[in-house]
This record gives sequence, C-alpha cells and structure tokens, in this order.
Amino acid sequence: MTSKRTVVVVGGGTAGCTVAGLLATDKRLSVILLEAGAIIGDSDERDFFRVLKNQDESVSHFGASLTKTTSTANYLQAHGLGGGGAINAMVSLPGHADDYDNWAQGLGCAEWAWSDVAQVFDALPLTLHQPNNNELGVMGEALLEGMPQAQRSTLAWDDGRQSAMEFLNQELRPSSLNVRIKSAVSRVVIEDTNAIGVELSDGEVIRADLVVLCSGALATPQILWASGCENPAIGRGLQDHPAVMFSTVLDAPATDGFVVTAHGFIEIDGVADAGQITAYNHLGDDARTIGGLGVALTHVWSRGDVSADGPDVKVEFKMLSDSRDRQAMRALVRMAATLVTTGALNNIGVGWICDDQATPCAVLLDMSDDQLDSWLMSHLGHQSHAVGTCRMGDFKDSQTVVSPHGQVHGVSSLWVADASVFPKIPRANTNLPVTMVATRIAGFVLDFCRSGFFGG
Repeated sequence: MTSKRTVVVVGGGTAGCTVAGLLATDKRLSVILLEAGAIIGDSDERDFFRVLKNQDESVSHFGASLTKTTSTANYLQAHGLGGGGAINAMVSLPGHADDYDNWAQGLGCAEWAWSDVAQVFDALPLTLHQPNNNELGVMGEALLEGMPQAQRSTLAWDDGRQSAMEFLNQELRPSSLNVRIKSAVSRVVIEDTNAIGVELSDGEVIRADLVVLCSGALATPQILWASGCENPAIGRGLQDHPAVMFSTVLDAPATDGFVVTAHGFIEIDGVADAGQITAYNHLGDDARTIGGLGVALTHVWSRGDVSADGPDVKVEFKMLSDSRDRQAMRALVRMAATLVTTGALNNIGVGWICDDQATPCAVLLDMSDDQLDSWLMSHLGHQSHAVGTCRMGDFKDSQTVVSPHGQVHGVSSLWVADASVFPKIPRANTNLPVTMVATRIAGFVLDFCRSGFFGG
C-alpha cells in the first residue's frame, strides 16, 4: 500500500483555502494548512465595513509607499482563515480575456490564455449573485441611471458570503486535511535545494514532502528570503489598481445591505475596460450618510517592489510611475468628475468632493495635465489588490520566480500559488482571479504528486 505524502500549505487566505481543499481531495495526500491568524467570522454580514469593524484582529495594516509623494500606514490585508474573500465587498469578476491571452503570449505563461482559464472560472464552486432592485441602494441606482456602461455587480453571495472557505470541505478534515490557525510560518526549511518542510515562528518544524506558499504578494517574498532564496526577481513587479474616491453627503441614509452593488468599466485610449467606476452606498460612517464613487485604473503598467533591509520590509508600489498610467488616470478622473457633476449622481446628495479638504470635484475639470498629475500624486489611494512579486514564467526569464505551473525556480518541492505569481494585474477585482489561479496551480500540484509520488 502506498504511504501518504505530506503537503504543507502556508497561508489560509483565498489562495491557501482553495489549494488545501483541492489537494485534500486526493486521500493519498495528508494536507496541513497553516494560517497565522484566527478564523474570520461574520459570513452572514453583507456590509463589509461592518465586517472590518467586527473582525479587527482579522486584518493587517501594512505601511506602504504608493507614489513618490503618497504613502499609507493602512494598506489593508486579510489576516485569518478565509482571507480577502471573508472581508471584502464580494465583487467577483474574472477580468478581460485579453489579460490572460497576454499572460500566455506576451509574458511567457503557456497554458494561461483565456481559452485555458475560462472553463476554470466557470467551474468554481461559488454561487454568485446580482443585487435585485430592492438591494441596489441609492448609489447603485444612481450609477446605473447616470452611466451607460454601468451594470449590477456580481457578488459572491448566496444567503451568506461565498469565500474560498467553501473549498475546505468539513467531511475531508478528519483524514486528509488538518487546518491549524494561529500558526505563523517563519521560513521554509530547504536542504540541498529541496524543500523538506517549514519552521513556525515558535521554532516548531513540520516536515513535508512538498510545500505550497499562499501568503500573498506582500508576505510570500518575505518567507522566500527568510528561507534563503536569493533570486533577485523576488519582490519585484508589484502592482495594484491605483484609485481615488469621490464622496457626497446623501439626502437620506443608506439602508442596510450590500455596500457595492453597481460598477461600470470605461474604455481609455482604445483599451477596453481600462478604468472602473464603482458605486459605494456608504463609506462606513456610522450614520451611513456618506456615499462614495470609487475611481480606479484597471489596466496598469507601473510596477513597484517589496524589498528587505535587514528586518525591515519596504513596500513601494510606484503607482503612476509609467507615463501611460498617468495619461489614462487623468482621462478617467475627468470622466468621473463630469459624471458626478451632471445627471443622476448629481441629484442624490449635497455636492461631490474629491479629498478631505472638501474640494469640489468640479475643480478637477479646470486643472491642466500637470496640475492634475500633481493632485493625483498627492491623493492617490489603492484597492488592496497587491499582485506580481513572484511572477511566473520561463526560468530563463530573469524577471520570474516560479514556472507557469507555480514551481519555484531552483528549489524542488516548493511551489507558490497566490496573487504574487500574477505576471500582470488583470482588469478586475482580484479575488476571483486569485481563486482561479490557485485552482489551476492546485491541479498542477496534484498532477505532479500523482506522477511523481504515486506513479499515475
């Protein structure tokens, strides 16, 4: 009888839950899922701002530089079992077909074209929901009325939040899957270029036949460095969707329910879906009287990096450092400023402002390109969509860290299956693409185990 093989999955977020649950379907594998945080609750809560308040211990706040002149001490990441899907606004989009065709054809990631991944998106065991008329809220209704491209958002909701914890089938846990919370991993134990297990922050060593890192684009590079991996591409290629938020005082408080119910994509300079405008029924204020309009660039060229300076880690996104992003962001902000100063969105509140100084959005329309660039560099925000710091691609490409199947270059039995492997950020909220990527890499890992460990 073939003995079981042990696989350790590091990180119990969206990627880790997906990978661990799928690997555990092979009863010849003993899967250990290690999550540094606790279990994230509030699965029945539609208002993600309320989830964040109720689950304060389930989020981490990183200090990050967004641009040359903009930084934040509040770069939010999920910290707990379930990950981002357990705390986010539940908007679930796959991205544009061209995103994945570019991964395959332009970025050296064979088997990742849209024809390869579309069926994976379709087969994900998540029930998606579009808000009905009673659930849209005043901001959602106004965006649908005032923006021709707007549509109802597709949300991971089915009488409860549909996160990657769906992959952690309770029936599998007794024999194939061991989930350990509050178990922070400090490094992968590597001997003779072979991963043989992990060491926890308390010094405990767990031996394994194979290790899969799923700690996210900011933490996975740190684990690789601590493990002795010296590939200079680790930490490079960082991306997020740069964003600004417009707000207004609503004529009436928002009702309880979904915060985000509608969004619209905008073509910029001939690029489809290059910008996204999202309605927020409120912005988390206790009275629910502040409505918001999120304005985000989704087709992004600029890249930053995560770097280590001794024990300190620097996160520098370098947003808008590419001139193509500055040009596109200017166009997007002007479109959004026009949108809120006319029509349906202009009729639901007491004026629209674009910063904490109560500057009217209309002021942006009078700015020159240089003035608007300066304003953007000082007011830019983010969407907590960090990706790209352990890019997948051909091992001959000096900018890559893992193969198109997720195997770490130069280290056997070590894989990465989270947002860090994205060769470029897709034109969508990243939770659903992360689930798809984790699903595919879990499949590659299973193929490897079945051919390598079990001989078919």
